[in-house]
Amino acid sequence: METKDLEDRVFALVARSAPGKVAGLTLTLSLSLRRDLGLDSLALATLLFNFGEELGVDPSDLVERLGDDPLITLADLVALGLKVAPGTEGPAA
Repeated sequence: METKDLEDRVFALVARSAPGKVAGLTLTLSLSLRRDLGLDSLALATLLFNFGEELGVDPSDLVERLGDDPLITLADLVALGLKVAPGTEGPAA
């Protein structure tokens, strides 16, 4: 999966997950999940679960691969996807 394809999938997932919060926003990689999109802890956990489902990856693998890396922006979510999604061009584990 190409990085641009993953970005598009992340944007679509966020738009589906929080339609009221993204209304009127242009989604960019620099948007903060908490500050700009207003996602709380439960919404972030749900987003991660759905992200894992979208990528065909066990959500617990996402959490494990996330480790101590912060998940602050949409770019961080894309970077996590590049680490775990089969067939991505990201760095190996």
